[in-house]
Amino acid sequence: MDLSIADVERSILEAIRADALTLPTLPEVALRVKEVASKPDTDINTLYRVISTDASVSARILKVANSPLMRRGDNEVTDLKVALTTMGTKYASNLALGVAMAQMFQSKNDVIDKQLKATWTLSSEVAGLAQAFCQFADGLEPSVGMLAGLVHRIGALPVLTFAEQNEKLSKNEDFLLEVIETLHPYLGSQILRNWGFSDSIVDVCQHYLDFEREVEAADYVDVVTVAVLENPGVSDQALANVDHSKVGAYARLNVNPNGGGVGTVEISGTASDAAWAMG
Repeated sequence: MDLSIADVERSILEAIRADALTLPTLPEVALRVKEVASKPDTDINTLYRVISTDASVSARILKVANSPLMRRGDNEVTDLKVALTTMGTKYASNLALGVAMAQMFQSKNDVIDKQLKATWTLSSEVAGLAQAFCQFADGLEPSVGMLAGLVHRIGALPVLTFAEQNEKLSKNEDFLLEVIETLHPYLGSQILRNWGFSDSIVDVCQHYLDFEREVEAADYVDVVTVAVLENPGVSDQALANVDHSKVGAYARLNVNPNGGGVGTVEISGTASDAAWAMG
């Protein structure tokens, strides 16, 4: 009998409840960054001591610091502390928290690894755009928008972990992608809630595909919604067919849904730059 999405959803939720499939946990360095960043007296030196213990995260931060998204001038930044100081504590901590998650997007199963890498690339593209779109609304911090973009598809992880254990699912790529699209918003919100993220980030996973959503003021859900729809690399036909003029997030961010004019961010290259920097 063929699997249905409902069958897979039921199996995943039952496996989670039975501890046969655990929700992802934050990498150790991310936990430590989150802990020190929550303290009001945290400074760059404290953050540096935590981040410098992880060579992979340190390298990714230096890569971002030297990317077109961040680089100022012609001199390459080779010192981690200089990079962190230039970024500032808040931005550096959110960036470190986000890029530390990259190590979760890998598998020894070639099929699953392909999907994990594609998910991380897409998330990185959306993160770069979300950071840029934050400039159009008061009170939205670019580094938080970037983090929201990086985690908006985190719910794909348990689906792909389940598929890794289920050959019938892992070998049916089209169906696997359909399952991910259906289940990742709910699973993602559960993961971020377990990780202790704020509601403003948890809500991103749950609602970024709700194009008819109405709220009083622009928030990080809006930023990620617009970033997803404006990503030049989008291949999802359903997203490509969305009528942007009917998506309220554009108006709340003062972004023209048809391109050009007031409130339009120059996005040429932003998504690919972000994917290169964070990949």
